Amino acid sequence: MTFATYELNGTVISEARILAQGELSNLMQGNDVVGWNHNARERWGLFGETGTQASDALVDQRLPVGLRLTAFVGPLGNHFGIVTYQLGTHQHRFLLPMYEPPIQRLFGSLRHDSLVCVLGVCGTEKQFTLADRLPWSGVVPMYSLCQLGSQHSADDVLVELALAAHATSERAAVPPINDIEVHSVHVGIVMPVEYCATHQLADVKHVQL
Repeated sequence: MTFATYELNGTVISEARILAQGELSNLMQGNDVVGWNHNARERWGLFGETGTQASDALVDQRLPVGLRLTAFVGPLGNHFGIVTYQLGTHQHRFLLPMYEPPIQRLFGSLRHDSLVCVLGVCGTEKQFTLADRLPWSGVVPMYSLCQLGSQHSADDVLVELALAAHATSERAAVPPINDIEVHSVHVGIVMPVEYCATHQLADVKHVQL
């Protein structure tokens, strides 16, 4: 299930995905890891592409990397999580439908593992890894929002997801982290591939958001 990258409210919106351990290890090879000194045992991670502003901020080590977990409820009552990294004045936001099974496995793994994110830089071959060991007490509120069984059709949840993407694209949707003003935003959407495959979506390969 894919969709074409597009721009909304001045924000670039592109596809992101959940990485299982094998993919995660392969993508992390040769990357500089920013943050916690991980031990490479992580079972799940996030992958997406972001703007050049993010890599520029990492080069300028005076600018801190911030992380925030937030959530909201969509029109159908489904839960959505947002994992936001702020790199300088740039925010990269992962929009996560919490009824998608791999997302549930990702948050469950954070009891023992670090949160790992591999970001590629749009239009280049550059990529970097962010790793943070979060206290489980800080993850529990997000983990508790994971839904084991949304009762809506695949077509309906995709309409809701498009509305969620619109809300997440607003610059004010996530407040600045570390008191640094936000100048640019990139949203990566993890598509509910497993959910839609079991809820009779006619075409799970390509969708229009």
